[in-house]
Amino acid sequence: MPVPGGLQGAELRGGAQRLRGRTVLEWWVMHNLNGGFRCECSAGFEGDQCTVNVDDCKQHRCLNDGICEDGIDGYTCFCSQGYSGTFCEVDKDLCAPTTNPCQNGGVCYDLGRDYRCECLTGFHGINCSESDQDCASHPCNNGGVCVEELNQFTCKCPPGWVGQLCSDKPIVVFPQTSPCQGHDCQNNALCYEDSDEFGCRCLPGYMGNKCEIATSMTFSQQDAYISRTAPDMSNRVNITFIFATTEENGILLYYGKTGEADHLAIELFRGHIRVSFDAGNFPAATMFGDQDLNNGEFQRVQVIVLQKNISLKINDNEVQNATNEGESEYLGLDNSMFIGGAPSEEKEGAVRQWHLRNGSSFHGN
Repeated sequence: MPVPGGLQGAELRGGAQRLRGRTVLEWWVMHNLNGGFRCECSAGFEGDQCTVNVDDCKQHRCLNDGICEDGIDGYTCFCSQGYSGTFCEVDKDLCAPTTNPCQNGGVCYDLGRDYRCECLTGFHGINCSESDQDCASHPCNNGGVCVEELNQFTCKCPPGWVGQLCSDKPIVVFPQTSPCQGHDCQNNALCYEDSDEFGCRCLPGYMGNKCEIATSMTFSQQDAYISRTAPDMSNRVNITFIFATTEENGILLYYGKTGEADHLAIELFRGHIRVSFDAGNFPAATMFGDQDLNNGEFQRVQVIVLQKNISLKINDNEVQNATNEGESEYLGLDNSMFIGGAPSEEKEGAVRQWHLRNGSSFHGN
């Protein structure tokens, strides 16, 4: 190639090399010197022989955790979810109507770098794409065969099982002389004879002499809660939850009264357990768990109250202990204890007085 005008005594060379899987052209001007040479590199290269690609990412301007990829005399920003633009400077609306990932009427919440879908009843999953009313989750128990129908399913139960999910035993008709005649077992419990008396064999999720106490339930409705008679807090009280959820916030238990400081609150707040306890000795004793519990896996949380002392144990972690110091010996209120949520008035008062940090009802199992 002829030497361009004005570069007499210099030799112009060009070539190509592979860079990040691409072939790029590189050009340089080599100046002849007495006893050696000097290379004048084109933009983007450096080194004695212009073989080193300059790292343009050392002073990159990629924002919002964007990843910089070096190029030739420049770079490219690869943006994290939720951002776009040359330098990832544009905050994208992850819930925009054209890109809304939530299906089946789910409500989308833009969290910046991520999003969350709040599903309508009957759907679940990250994008609310999975239906509770189909056979994909194998809902039928005890060998029942699932049959899909329009927006629902039915279970064809084998002999010896009945119920929507084939979970119940058929009602047994006893002779008039049987102790089970006219029994008052509840919640589809099976009555069995024991000498001249009868007992109730409870289905999973219930306990008590008559199977009247629910121990397992699913919370899927907005603002749902269960009201129970509170135990005698002057004695040792063991409160144990085994639950699974993907929600960040949710009330597990609230025992308090509007306008009063005394309370016991157990909640999931930003994915962690928070316990607040005031037996009548302001300020309240507060404990936090350091474990993320909203990963969809089953978690075990145990809270033991002994008068004005309280302990917290999460799964297999160490026990935390606290005391609500003061003259009052125990928490004594005359109202109900709420599980999974609370009535609107109690919730609003609890959040206002910081008994609870978030008033959302629990959603999960």
